[in-house]
Amino acid sequence: MPYSMFFSKDGKAIHGTEWATIRSYLHAYVTESVGSMGCVGLAGEDAEILYEWTPKGTNIIVMTEELEE
Repeated sequence: MPYSMFFSKDGKAIHGTEWATIRSYLHAYVTESVGSMGCVGLAGEDAEILYEWTPKGTNIIVMTEELEE
């Protein structure tokens, strides 16, 4: 998991993956849901840019509900 930035005690992270789109659809085929088990998989280049830009210790806020405008 290159450029990992963990945001939960149980190991969820924002990280790079070489096959973000394909991995998501394979997961959907197996589990009937698109995505991961909580991680946020980014294309490798995007993960590297975010990792280099973000200072260590930056708070990550996970939104569980859509904000009303």
